[in-house]
Amino acid sequence: MRGLVALTVVMGVVLIAGTGLLGVLIFHRLSVPSAPLPDLYLDEPSGTRMAGIASLGERLAVRLEGSGPDRIVVIDVVHGRVVGHIGLAH
Repeated sequence: MRGLVALTVVMGVVLIAGTGLLGVLIFHRLSVPSAPLPDLYLDEPSGTRMAGIASLGERLAVRLEGSGPDRIVVIDVVHGRVVGHIGLAH
């Protein structure tokens, strides 16, 4: 019986500590200001449109359609630059 009481006390302490840590982490996340994203303009031909965007961590994959074959442009949003192109060979 004594072991069960000790286990209950330990689990209660772990639960309270975990809740406190979660609160501190959420507060820290919300209090750190996010850096503004740089403007980026893709050098694509007229008639090109963005068909979709997917987040890849600190990068974005932008699916482009029109004015040529469909393609994907990978953008580093931290530095505001294109880091790669994905397309099908003709």
